[in-house]
Amino acid sequence: MDVTEKVDLVSRPPTEEVVTQEELLELFKTNSKPKHYIG
Repeated sequence: MDVTEKVDLVSRPPTEEVVTQEELLELFKTNSKPKHYIG
Protein backbone atom coordinates (compact mmCIF):
# COMPACT_ATOMS: atom_id res chain seq x y z
CA MET A 1 0.00 0.00 0.00
CA ASP A 2 1.50 3.33 -0.98
CA VAL A 3 1.54 6.53 1.09
CA THR A 4 -1.42 8.07 -0.74
CA GLU A 5 -3.62 5.03 -0.08
CA LYS A 6 -2.68 5.09 3.61
CA VAL A 7 -3.54 8.79 3.92
CA ASP A 8 -6.88 8.21 2.19
CA LEU A 9 -7.73 5.39 4.61
CA VAL A 10 -6.77 7.40 7.68
CA SER A 11 -8.75 10.42 6.46
CA ARG A 12 -12.05 8.59 5.97
CA PRO A 13 -15.00 9.48 8.23
CA PRO A 14 -15.51 9.22 11.12
CA THR A 15 -12.21 10.88 11.97
CA GLU A 16 -11.17 13.85 14.03
CA GLU A 17 -8.63 16.06 12.40
CA VAL A 18 -5.58 16.03 14.65
CA VAL A 19 -2.86 16.54 12.07
CA THR A 20 -2.86 18.20 8.67
CA GLN A 21 -2.76 16.25 5.40
CA GLU A 22 0.84 17.41 4.92
CA GLU A 23 1.84 16.15 8.38
CA LEU A 24 0.13 12.83 7.69
CA LEU A 25 1.96 12.44 4.37
CA GLU A 26 5.30 13.20 6.03
CA LEU A 27 4.56 10.73 8.83
CA PHE A 28 3.89 7.88 6.41
CA LYS A 29 6.93 8.79 4.31
CA THR A 30 9.22 8.59 7.34
CA ASN A 31 7.50 5.81 9.30
CA SER A 32 5.68 3.04 7.45
CA LYS A 33 3.92 1.73 10.59
CA PRO A 34 3.33 4.58 13.04
CA LYS A 35 1.83 3.87 16.47
CA HIS A 36 -1.43 5.43 17.64
CA TYR A 37 -3.20 6.09 20.90
CA ILE A 38 -6.94 6.23 21.51
CA GLY A 39 -7.98 7.53 24.86
